[in-house]
Amino acid sequence: MTKCIVLGEPKKEQKKKPIEFIWVVNNERNGKKPKQVIGACGKPNEFNVVELVQSATSQDYFDIMFAYDYNRCDGCLYLGFWNDGVAE
Repeated sequence: MTKCIVLGEPKKEQKKKPIEFIWVVNNERNGKKPKQVIGACGKPNEFNVVELVQSATSQDYFDIMFAYDYNRCDGCLYLGFWNDGVAE
């Protein structure tokens, strides 16, 4: 089961609307561009940890999330919708 973390927020009961990944910010080099944005290739429940880094300021913007397994250095930054913070 994926552990979902909101940085700086106390733990509370989780609801049922799942996290949605829309875009992933890939840190692999692609020619001269060190970063590129591509369609999300993973699902929230495929990671051990998903952290909410920044909530969107309105419904017109994406939330920023960081997902990783055991080594935080190997994580990916995702744009999407945190919703209720449940990885299904």
